[in-house]
Amino acid sequence: MFAANDAAGTSTIVVVASVIALGNTFEALLGALLLHRFVPSGKPFEQPQDVFHFALIALVMCMLAATVGAVALMVGGIVSSPALTALWKTWWLGDVAGVLTFAPALLAWGVAGTGAAAGAAAEGGGTIHRKWKSLQLPAASHAIALLAVLAVVSALVFRGRTLPGDADRLLIISLFR
Repeated sequence: MFAANDAAGTSTIVVVASVIALGNTFEALLGALLLHRFVPSGKPFEQPQDVFHFALIALVMCMLAATVGAVALMVGGIVSSPALTALWKTWWLGDVAGVLTFAPALLAWGVAGTGAAAGAAAEGGGTIHRKWKSLQLPAASHAIALLAVLAVVSALVFRGRTLPGDADRLLIISLFR
């Protein structure tokens, strides 16, 4: 993206992108460290105070990547210092939205196969687990469906076109219901 806009030389772009990648990596590590520190059970959605801790951790951890990324772009000469605050806010809000949207599902998915519920289900108990298991599609079907949705959304986004009428809004609403 930067090279297409002649924002900086190739070596600057590589260094800035590497620093941004490190910032993003350390953001995730900081989030995991804080989650283990403040939610020792490893299940941040079982107790109300743990949900609060999770949300607060998301707000704090996302400051790291936003700060590292925005400063790297400014030091690399890609972004001017007057734009730094707006860039930081946008970066931080995007990261927070991503963490609060996707992390709960990923954490629940990671915890689903562990603990007493999984043991009970393996021994024939756990009626909820059995009901969900009967509804599961094979992993290949999940992957194919995900790739199809990714291809359609990518085509819409990168071609700059939207679906006719309000179909794009309806598609988005149906995804989040």
